[in-house]
Amino acid sequence: MSDPLLFIDAPVQNATLGIPFTVSGWAIDRAASSGTGVDTVRAWAYPEGGGKPILLGDATLGGERHGVARFYGEQFRFSGYRLSASTPLAGGGYTLKVSARSSVTGIFEVVRTVSVVIGTDPRMQVDRPLPGVTVSLPFTVSGWAIDRAASSGTGVDAVRVWAYPQSGGTPTFLGIATLGGNRPGVEGLYGAQFNPSHFTLRATTPLAPGVYTFRVSAHSTVTHTWNDRNVQVTVKAATQMRVDSPTDHAVLTPPFVVSGWAINTGATSGVGVDAVHVWAHPQSGGSPTFLGEATLGIGRPGVAALHGEQFRFSGYRLQATKPLAEGSYVLKVHARNTITNSFSDVRLVRVRIAPDPMMWVDSPRPGTTVSLPFQVTGWAIDRAASSGSGVDAVHVWAFRSGASPVFLGKAKLGSIRPGVGALYGAQFSASGFGLLVTTPLAPGNYTLTVFARSSVTNTFNNSVPINTTVSH
Repeated sequence: MSDPLLFIDAPVQNATLGIPFTVSGWAIDRAASSGTGVDTVRAWAYPEGGGKPILLGDATLGGERHGVARFYGEQFRFSGYRLSASTPLAGGGYTLKVSARSSVTGIFEVVRTVSVVIGTDPRMQVDRPLPGVTVSLPFTVSGWAIDRAASSGTGVDAVRVWAYPQSGGTPTFLGIATLGGNRPGVEGLYGAQFNPSHFTLRATTPLAPGVYTFRVSAHSTVTHTWNDRNVQVTVKAATQMRVDSPTDHAVLTPPFVVSGWAINTGATSGVGVDAVHVWAHPQSGGSPTFLGEATLGIGRPGVAALHGEQFRFSGYRLQATKPLAEGSYVLKVHARNTITNSFSDVRLVRVRIAPDPMMWVDSPRPGTTVSLPFQVTGWAIDRAASSGSGVDAVHVWAFRSGASPVFLGKAKLGSIRPGVGALYGAQFSASGFGLLVTTPLAPGNYTLTVFARSSVTNTFNNSVPINTTVSH
């Protein structure tokens, strides 16, 4: 005949528990001739609302219990039991039934009960973005979320993300994450049931630059409430931009081309950029020169392949014709994004503007014969000039083999050349020069050389030789 005894130390009556929780106590059968007389302690959870009971497991036996030994004898010292109940339980009330099987009769002859409440046990981690980082659209919000109180599945059926401006104002809903990605690490900690607990959201909703608190909320299938995690991040302008031409440290002469591509990946439609402006800043100081607004909408298949078809027509191009004095410049290419309507991004290119002298001699033409007096006429410019023709002097010399060169004079400048103005801009219309040569020259063959001095470099940096015969 058996004489079983069973007590539950934990949990106490009406305790509110999260999973896992501990079931512990002691159990003996005093009819045993040796040992504790108990070979199994088993725990079940019975939902208060009805339904099938849930087996929590068999406890580990052999815990030392000094008080039991004092009351019932040394034979029963190791009568303690302990079970870490990790089986998922939906939130709510339960009756825990703990039963002990006698090793004397082989029957579960004694049962003890305790009423408890299982509360939700949500767990969540945001992997990206990390707190304090700076992001630009699009960016990814990802991590994992579970409710360990779930009887099946991960216990989470939705994860949504909001952006709260630190400066105040209305929060922006960034979207609902995609669920179900595998998380082996979570499985290792909490069991295979919780492996598909990964969530990820590619956030593309436009956000003005600034500091935000991202609130990531996971919806529990156990309690049908939201569990939150907050991450503070800085959002920067999402403009991405490249200058293909000119390259850094290029040597240029106007006109030259500025080209590349610019997008704002936060745009919901279009390329997200509606203007590209180019400025030239002298490295030596002084006021910058606005070179112009680029033409947009040029197809860029590579950009489309990288960022999506929406951004195919993101190319820009500017033919920079504004005169620039010789020297070093920083070209600043600014893109205006359509989200903030501001020029929020800039790319810098260091270049050198070289003088660009041009000259044409109308008369005399090469190979002709002239007699004194005769006219030397033509036009001369330096397109690097910021104003005027870029030429402030034209000198004419006569060179003859075996003789010293003869200075024939300084030409008169400023005559109007409509054709030059049409080709290079109205600034260069007054580029004509003329000299009536009266200086005596012995008959013979000469190389008449016309030298133009640049007002940009203050040097005679251009010359045109004319082979001419002088007669009586």
